[in-house]
Amino acid sequence: MIEIDDITYGYSRGAPVFRGFSAKMCDGEAWGLVGFNGAGKSTLLKIILGIIKPKTGHVEIDGKETYKHRRKLMYEIGVTWGQKPTLWWDVPVRESYQMLKSIYKIPAETFKHRLEELDAAFCVSAYWKQPLRTLSLGQRVKAEIVGSLLHTPQILIYDEPFLGLDFLTRKKIIETLLVYRRNHPCTFLLTSHNLADIEELCDHFLLISSGETLYQGRVEAVTQNFCSKRKINVSYQNASFHLSESLQRQVKLSDKAENVKQIFFDTKQIGYQKILQDILASNTICNIKTDDNLLEQVIENLVSTANAEHGA
Repeated sequence: MIEIDDITYGYSRGAPVFRGFSAKMCDGEAWGLVGFNGAGKSTLLKIILGIIKPKTGHVEIDGKETYKHRRKLMYEIGVTWGQKPTLWWDVPVRESYQMLKSIYKIPAETFKHRLEELDAAFCVSAYWKQPLRTLSLGQRVKAEIVGSLLHTPQILIYDEPFLGLDFLTRKKIIETLLVYRRNHPCTFLLTSHNLADIEELCDHFLLISSGETLYQGRVEAVTQNFCSKRKINVSYQNASFHLSESLQRQVKLSDKAENVKQIFFDTKQIGYQKILQDILASNTICNIKTDDNLLEQVIENLVSTANAEHGA
């Protein structure tokens, strides 16, 4: 279990990143850490890992304070940073794995079995004689994920691991990680700007804005409780866009692009059918597109509500 209790942290200049922040991740849960740039996601991971120490409060993994017991706890944790390498840059990938075998004190037979199992999933042996710096982005990410899994960690921490990957590579890695987590239950923490990654890999999510928690809980619970606010994009041919006066009072209308309007509405107050009937009665419509990413809409709604409450 990861317990974050009332931590405060800030850099030497600027406002505090965290002030009285708390969270709890139980064993076996998969958490998506969500927030805009500068929200504190990567800083929070570094605090959890014991790389940096909070000014007040404490962080514990299985009852051990991470900053004090960092070396011991690292044997239970696998990490992948999307923006920086975790394997050795100028060393062939296979040799990096051999060094990890020594660092984590993995028995020879166990190491052989684990490497075969992971190679079957990620196919890294095709290029593991090459230095990390010579690999493509997709190959590097696969190689580093294999490195993070070699010692069968109890906790996996991935910070933007899929950044810049093509669709097929990302899809294959996600499918493989889902299979791995079924076979090797572990606590999983993921930061990503692609909310589809969170929806596919995580059952909980933690939404951070300016170092504060806007929501923490199960993914399906937040979408059920907060997804009544929706939006649709409407492309039209007529010179101007028309809505009835009654509908204008129930929705929020904004310009998305030239001859494209975005309509925000609350499904608890008005349904799709009524909106569509009104639009089609008064306009020549080219296309109507609903935004199906419920989690993204929920996050927009929660952040907007929080900003309004703080007078932003």
